[in-house]
Amino acid sequence: MNSIFSTAYAAPIGYFQAFIQSDDCFVEIHENFVKQTIRNRCRIATSNGIQNLIIPISGSKSHIPISDIKICYKTNWQRQHIKALETAYKSSPFFEYYADELALLYTSQPHFLCDWNMLVHNQLIKWLGLKKEFSKTKHFEKVVPFTNDLRNYSQIQNKHILYYQVFETRTGFLHDLSIYDLLFNCGNTALSLILENKN
Repeated sequence: MNSIFSTAYAAPIGYFQAFIQSDDCFVEIHENFVKQTIRNRCRIATSNGIQNLIIPISGSKSHIPISDIKICYKTNWQRQHIKALETAYKSSPFFEYYADELALLYTSQPHFLCDWNMLVHNQLIKWLGLKKEFSKTKHFEKVVPFTNDLRNYSQIQNKHILYYQVFETRTGFLHDLSIYDLLFNCGNTALSLILENKN
């Protein structure tokens, strides 16, 4: 079945589960921006538990199409995010394998949130070894016929994948993290773990 998703920053594992098992996939670029969601934040595991990495947004956020939302670069949030990722995952089994490309990715400075999210998404599907792409919506539809509407991430029903996490003995296993966590801990077995746990 076809599915429509919100744009997302280094989306959660469940998002990728749904993306992989869908036929044609669409990313919504005409909805209004929704605050405090995966559209501009991702969750990573640290020694103290979950940390949200948040992309700062420029200007007003109310009633603005997501395609027009600009990123604010007044603070060096990209350096902050890279340092947070390094601190959280430097002792994980596979972080070093991705570190150089990750650092290069975070030197890009697109103006728009959707463009940044797509850059990150494309890097992630490359790391996963997927040959699958998003199509962008042409206009907003409240109800999309014959399509699984997953624009509200909480509607994604995913099976929780159990895998090694660096701080699990301290924090317990943390669910619903960014795909970063699965990749940095499991490397090239990440895709097979997702496929094994398809709904």
